[in-house]
Amino acid sequence: MLPAAREVLGQPFGASEACGLTAAVHERTQAQIGEVLGYSQMHVSRLLTHTLATLRDGLLAER
Repeated sequence: MLPAAREVLGQPFGASEACGLTAAVHERTQAQIGEVLGYSQMHVSRLLTHTLATLRDGLLAER
């Protein structure tokens, strides 16, 4: 996972990446996440897209 993606999904939103993803998706907009971390909304969008694609690929590979 990209370091910036870890930052988006990590500590500012919860103790684990799973908790972070839940909080990031359900409680904050991309613009709000970007504001907290100093990234643009577009950069947060790209990070989330990349991270979700990586997770999807990993899950599909496990089948």
